[in-house]
Amino acid sequence: MIRATRLPEWPERLAAFIEARRDMPFDWAVNDCCVLAADAVLAMTGRDFLADYRGRYVNEAQAEALMGEGGITAFLPRVMAAFGAPELPPAEAQRGDVALIGLENQLVCGVVTGPHIAAPGARGLAFVPLRRATMAWGV
Repeated sequence: MIRATRLPEWPERLAAFIEARRDMPFDWAVNDCCVLAADAVLAMTGRDFLADYRGRYVNEAQAEALMGEGGITAFLPRVMAAFGAPELPPAEAQRGDVALIGLENQLVCGVVTGPHIAAPGARGLAFVPLRRATMAWGV
């Protein structure tokens, strides 16, 4: 396990990434919650925590099968630990970290943008208050 190091210009990269995805709706394997978070981390670090899973699903049923028992609440901690991103109390999450939140009656992950977490919604990014995070990982 090697912890990712953020690139020197990571704040600008994260801001550009969020702006580019602002109006992109949710789409399995293209702009779902895990892809969005992984793409944000990739933009900031040059490393992809979802590399082993990309291209292996195209719909919800396949994504659920890939995540396995426990769904995202078991999958994300496992993937983030393998990536070298330590779990931290959600209240300690900072800009650029990854967090798990409730959105539209389901648990999703997103990227912390400051006081909010950006996650893909039906019409583009949804910005959920960080205080609603249930889990978080430091990137």
